[in-house]
Amino acid sequence: MAVGSAMVLGLAGASQAATVLDGPINLGTAAGYAVLAGSTVTNSGATLVTGDVGLSPGTEIKGFTGPPNGSFVAGTARTDPDVDLAKNDLTKAFNVAASLTPQASGLSQLAGKTLKPGVYAGGALDLSSGSTLTLDGGAESVWVFQAASTLVTGSGSKIVLINGASI
Repeated sequence: MAVGSAMVLGLAGASQAATVLDGPINLGTAAGYAVLAGSTVTNSGATLVTGDVGLSPGTEIKGFTGPPNGSFVAGTARTDPDVDLAKNDLTKAFNVAASLTPQASGLSQLAGKTLKPGVYAGGALDLSSGSTLTLDGGAESVWVFQAASTLVTGSGSKIVLINGASI
């Protein structure tokens, strides 16, 4: 299954001509998951997860005790065998995203930026607490963020979708 607008985190790749994305990256069975992890999933604040949370081989999903400390909307916490298939599909999608050549590299701070669909790369990417990143595109637009180390979204930060962009 392919997802319309998507944000995928990959590894920074070699410099070549920028990749032109003509559609979504196929997430397969991973498309229905909001979170996929291997050992534990821990929530430590007011978090709303829309979609399933999958964990394998671990089984500890903690910190989702209901509002205001974390809750699920239209999803459940899962540790069943289907999670392994979703993790394999996610790895395939990750490898595709990691192989794409960025149109912009050397990014670090995402706050205050408005980005068109494409591939963006940097070392450690950061969306500071209380700041906004705006993604400007259509319903089938794709943004790929390749972070060589971390992608951090601070408390109260927002990602705003405009001009038809959707998730």
